[in-house]
Amino acid sequence: MIPRSYTEIARNAGFLFGLQSLQRILGLLTTYFVVRAISQSSYGEYNFALSLIDVIAIAALPGLGNAVMQSVARQYRGTYRAALRPSFLCSLVGSAVLLGMGGWYLRSGSTALAVAFLGAAALFPFAYGLTQWKGLKMGGEDFAGIARLEGITAVATSLALIVAVLSVSQSIATLVVIILLARSVLNVFVTRRTLGQVGKGEPVESGSIRYGVKTTAYSVFGLVAKHVDKLLLFTFMTPATVGVFVAAERIPELIKEQIKNLAAVAAPRFARHERYTKRVDRAFRLFSFVVGGVIVLVAFTILPWALLLIYGESYRESVPYAQALMCSLAIANTAPLRFRFVSSRQDTASFRDVNAFVAIFRIVVSAVLVPTLGLLGAVLSAFAARIGYVVAINIVMKKRYPLDEAESGPA
Repeated sequence: MIPRSYTEIARNAGFLFGLQSLQRILGLLTTYFVVRAISQSSYGEYNFALSLIDVIAIAALPGLGNAVMQSVARQYRGTYRAALRPSFLCSLVGSAVLLGMGGWYLRSGSTALAVAFLGAAALFPFAYGLTQWKGLKMGGEDFAGIARLEGITAVATSLALIVAVLSVSQSIATLVVIILLARSVLNVFVTRRTLGQVGKGEPVESGSIRYGVKTTAYSVFGLVAKHVDKLLLFTFMTPATVGVFVAAERIPELIKEQIKNLAAVAAPRFARHERYTKRVDRAFRLFSFVVGGVIVLVAFTILPWALLLIYGESYRESVPYAQALMCSLAIANTAPLRFRFVSSRQDTASFRDVNAFVAIFRIVVSAVLVPTLGLLGAVLSAFAARIGYVVAINIVMKKRYPLDEAESGPA
């Protein structure tokens, strides 16, 4: 008899897996048209713009989303309302930064990037400052609702992008604005609805907002590290080099997101339990063995064919780099699960220690390798960072969450 908790986790994981599958299939379909409509250099500029916007998203206090999820899981639904105002107001800082970036690129003669950043500045507070609704739904384990809302948005976004590159405009500014506009419409619509569902008098968990702000601060280096390779390649190499690297990391990143989805599904249950038990540890180890083997198999069978199908022969250079990134992912495949266990409680010290170590390590290694080795340096940096992630999270768990010999785990 399979425990009910396992079937619920599997069902919720299914919703997120279905959503991610839809998003990724649509994303790959969109990429198929985009890379054939614009040059490698323009594709590199497009991804550079999206990466820089994603880094600036730290201004919207994304750590509040995880705080809301934890609080709602513990029946403090009022934390959702409490988190909205600081996130939206702080996101205006991000708009100001993007406005400055747009002006700088306009003066330097890069009109496409300038218009992209100016459009992003107008939409930024709505695209990034109103995202707490997802934490509310995750805390209430409404993964079906998340899948439905984001699935509709993904379809609309992909159709708009394909229409744009085929018949309206191949400008990267148009593509960036479409993406942020779709996110903005979704967030405004859902936020208006959820505010009517959460009463003003509902309880707010003490310390939750402070925790969210702190974890956001600790995530700064992590966000920079996530995009540092693309930013450095754009600065020291060429926009076309960025395009090749983006193609190489696309499929490995898709698989990594699915692993993180499983961790996200388990997070509300982790938030209600303090112990790290033998049963949970055994499940993590089995997961590592099975998933790691599958990832390596895919890397040397399906991946080369899939990458060339999506990007075309002009991106063949990306194949060996993509295989190396897949192997690094196989080594570190359980780290997101272990990190979710740690971050599912108000343990800011562990969150800070792991994030800071991995991010700073990645930034330093990239700063040394990318300017000198280019694409190879970016891949080696990603490989080293994932090994560092495994080491860091294992040290933290052994020190602060020692293995409990009891067999019972999160239910």
